[in-house]
Amino acid sequence: KNPHEIVAFIFLWNCCESGLALLPRGRQHQSPTLAWRHGTWHLFGSRSESDRTPVATKGGRSSDYERVKTLTAEAIRCRGKEQGFDALIALGEKCQERRPFDFERAKSSQADGDGTNIIEKFPNLLSPETTRDLFQQVEAMVQKGWLSTNADSVDSLPSFHLNLVSGGKPVPVADGDGQDDEFQKALRDLLELVGPPIYNQLLPFVCQKLGSNNLQVDDIFVRRYGQDVIDGMSRNGISAHYDVYSRVTSVIALDDVASKGRNGLYTAVKEESSSSRHTKEMGNLSVTATSNHASLRRFFPLRSGDAVVHTWDVLHGVDVEPGIDRSSLIVWFTEKQTNKETKQPTILSPWLLEHKALETDNVAQFVLASALESSFPRQADSSSSSSIEQGSGDIGKLRSVDFYLESANGGNSFAMTRLGSICETGQITQGFCDSALHVLRRIQPEEEILELIGATSEGKRQDALTIEEQSTYLSRRFWYQGALTGNPLAQTALADDLMAMGASRQDIRLLAATLFGIAAQQGHQEALEALMRVVAFEAELGQFESEEEFLESPVVQTAQLSMIHQ
Repeated sequence: KNPHEIVAFIFLWNCCESGLALLPRGRQHQSPTLAWRHGTWHLFGSRSESDRTPVATKGGRSSDYERVKTLTAEAIRCRGKEQGFDALIALGEKCQERRPFDFERAKSSQADGDGTNIIEKFPNLLSPETTRDLFQQVEAMVQKGWLSTNADSVDSLPSFHLNLVSGGKPVPVADGDGQDDEFQKALRDLLELVGPPIYNQLLPFVCQKLGSNNLQVDDIFVRRYGQDVIDGMSRNGISAHYDVYSRVTSVIALDDVASKGRNGLYTAVKEESSSSRHTKEMGNLSVTATSNHASLRRFFPLRSGDAVVHTWDVLHGVDVEPGIDRSSLIVWFTEKQTNKETKQPTILSPWLLEHKALETDNVAQFVLASALESSFPRQADSSSSSSIEQGSGDIGKLRSVDFYLESANGGNSFAMTRLGSICETGQITQGFCDSALHVLRRIQPEEEILELIGATSEGKRQDALTIEEQSTYLSRRFWYQGALTGNPLAQTALADDLMAMGASRQDIRLLAATLFGIAAQQGHQEALEALMRVVAFEAELGQFESEEEFLESPVVQTAQLSMIHQ
């Protein structure tokens, strides 16, 4: 009757397929799952989506994006209660959906020709023969361990990529004696295969879609996803992100893994129209949702040799189901532009600096802030009162934190999450604190839960907090706002911080379990492991007198229901 053994039993029961054999035969086809509720085992996962209350939108239709936000808010604010439990179950169900992107519905979005939010398909860019030869050569290079395992800039995991062109030039440059080694020859052979269709067909296609003759091929590289790619290392995807240094990106499928729109490259959508000036309407399909919640993913259906083209402001990522290997060819396009005064290449991407709607477009603001922070790391420290010393002209007056604040003010969940991390460092000024609090109060008025996540100042008034106390409070507030949009990084960061603050308090453990749970549902491995630790804390600190009392704990029930569909 050891509580820790009970913990293991609960999660093993929900994860073990043999447990379904205990169910009545007539119910097994519905793929239900058992969980302990109100003193007995209950059946979950068999209720159809039509049984659930739809979420109203401005257009009178249910929106996936609004539904995610509503369910997430219910799960957090009604944690430990029936309504919160139902929201957890519904979110888990939605995270299991793998739906294809609809290119036909998206076509109308390019009507104004402003070169933003473009998604286009280029069928059969590579012939079957070219694709077959390319795939075979890539497979041979994978077997020889030639793919780079350097950390990826998005998630710091092994990149498993192979550069063919970098900075507009073939890689590698031949040795001085003119002798290529085996690796160099293999790269040259690959480029000879893909160069003609990329430069002669894809580049003109992209220029035509953007209405520009100023584009150039900047990078061409191969990427691989799957289990045990090299030396036991694996990569099943890459988290949702925006491209900072590519004006346009094209992804070319080298296999049929993505053909049914269930694996591979995806974008995040919200299915409703918006009055926002920077929203691109596609009938009922909009690709401007800044939430990276797993249920909003729409996978691009691509057959071997097909290409998809998207601009820098389209949120995208990659996800491949376990046991599947995927190979793709990626092309980055940039603009040919230099500083008019120095004749040198610009430090920052011109399409960001010269964006027409920079003052109102929260995506452009976030991506520019990311570019500034990457180019000038000191800018992430908001206590720096000087402008960028390395910059020139107007660039020297830009600070990444200012654009992060503007982006968060526009509702961008990525900006909110990043600001939470910046505040956590404590390297902030009082002026920044005032600006940040103004943004937060505009986004979300004070509510009861904020007293819980800000319980570090012993009842002090906001204007009496020290910089350190304000840093803690602001970081949690920003993470909380990001968490409400479905961002698993914000959910995990806030839960981690709460557990560090007060793991001995059950109300804190319950909120942390909820946050870890809704992040774990989206495939966030760190959140899943942390959720297990929260339950272990509950078993150790809860002082339960019986097995049933432990199973009735809101923390344990939250963990159970979060993991139903895992």
